[in-house]
Amino acid sequence: MSLDSDPWEELLQVIYEGAHQLEVSRYSAIALFSLSIYDWLLCLADEMELIYRARWTLIKVTYLICRYYPLLVGPVFMVMWLGDHTFETCEGFIHPFYVLIVPCQVAAQAVMILRAHGFTAHNKIYLIILVLALGAVTAAQLWLFGTQFSASTDQYFAFGPKTACFGNDSSTDNLQTIYISNMNPGLVMLGSFLIDLLVIVFVLLHSFRIRSSQGRLGQTFLLQALIFFIVMAAVNLLTAVTYFQRNKTYNGFGLPFAFLLPPIIACRIVLQLRRLVTPTETHELREQSQVVREAFELLVIQDVEAPSPSASPTSNTFLSPAQNLKPSR
Repeated sequence: MSLDSDPWEELLQVIYEGAHQLEVSRYSAIALFSLSIYDWLLCLADEMELIYRARWTLIKVTYLICRYYPLLVGPVFMVMWLGDHTFETCEGFIHPFYVLIVPCQVAAQAVMILRAHGFTAHNKIYLIILVLALGAVTAAQLWLFGTQFSASTDQYFAFGPKTACFGNDSSTDNLQTIYISNMNPGLVMLGSFLIDLLVIVFVLLHSFRIRSSQGRLGQTFLLQALIFFIVMAAVNLLTAVTYFQRNKTYNGFGLPFAFLLPPIIACRIVLQLRRLVTPTETHELREQSQVVREAFELLVIQDVEAPSPSASPTSNTFLSPAQNLKPSR
């Protein structure tokens, strides 16, 4: 193969791979926003019982932001990611658009920090470390999306004057090659992963130190926190890897997952924990029905196992008064 053919082959490769990733990213955005709406409708009854009627606290405010902020800004994401826009339009809206994404992940991680703070007996050292870490990652995200991101010239060069508005770090916007690592976004997403890691480590350390999982509520939190950590660790690492690997057509593939999936999981955790400490009317009726059913089954078993009058002298206590007066032989 001659050297003269290499640029053309690489151009065809970037167009093919870029078109595929653009399609996958669009489908991912639709799927995750639809999942946000579906989960909200599915949990609406529990939410009205456990959240709306509860007194105002920091966790309630955080929950409401975590639940409704993605639903409010989701249509903006859909317009920018699914529609076809000119380069000038995309370049003008790219910074405020991506800054709008930041609170989605921040609110979800704030929920986990507050839950961990309550489980660790309000340990101030743990709280300070987690809050500082969250503040640092949030500042890094605002700096990255607010100043470093730009509309991808590669994308417009490959797909024409109008396409989806996906941003990328301007330092890697190089038409001459598709093989270049994108370190800044990768490090920011790695920071989000480290926050998840700190949360679960502090919870496990506290649980190990007191040699207790604090009953059913504590066991549920440990299980849910572990599930949350595994899912979010996988998502954040996947997103970081897409930036660290050298094929830049995969950059940003995990962003919809990293910013739209955490709020769904965080809201689920809050509802699960509140359902344990404040059962809904449906759950109370179910538990009461279970108690009545078990009591009825116990009475049936006692009737079946009750000894007959001739079985033993003590069975006279179950005879009629006339039979009890009859002298025994």
